[in-house]
Amino acid sequence: MNFDKLFLFDETDEPATFRVELGRPFSAFDIVRGVEEPPRSLCFRRCVGRYVFDVIGTGSPELLLLSCRVLQVLRDSRVTGWKSFPVEIRGSKGEPIRGYEGLIVTGRCGAVDWSMGKYARMPPRIPSSNPYDAWIGMYFDPESWDGSDLFMPEGTAYIIAVERVKTAVEQAEITNVRFKPLTEFERSWPS
Repeated sequence: MNFDKLFLFDETDEPATFRVELGRPFSAFDIVRGVEEPPRSLCFRRCVGRYVFDVIGTGSPELLLLSCRVLQVLRDSRVTGWKSFPVEIRGSKGEPIRGYEGLIVTGRCGAVDWSMGKYARMPPRIPSSNPYDAWIGMYFDPESWDGSDLFMPEGTAYIIAVERVKTAVEQAEITNVRFKPLTEFERSWPS
């Protein structure tokens, strides 16, 4: 299996990007993984940012809200391993922001095998900080993958996409989305 043709699918989290949150405590982990049904009405409110893009982060690292444009690209490309659920989004003044649904990833692979990554001593992220330790790469047993185009490793909320998903989304010029090859994934911890 060519792991550099598999990508983490995520939002960019750029400054001024519109992000939302629920007004009550909420754990999205089992909902995003399709294990638990979402509540009938999940209502999100703006928490930061002003520029609304095709992919909206929710403050819950697992849950992404996708615009109708993204959903149509996934449908038109016959992407497997996902479904969606309705959500309600409100802006800073309570105005509705329409045309978004929450992403559920139903595709699976086995657990991440962190031992397959490579240890690296990384340079400081900013000049005044210290170097840090990291494992580079996210790998799993290829035999454990169900073959879906969007999938999650067992026990995680990392969304992985195959290359054709990346290509379709980029060709459609979907905004606020990032694809990072699994071979470049960095898991770091303080020294």
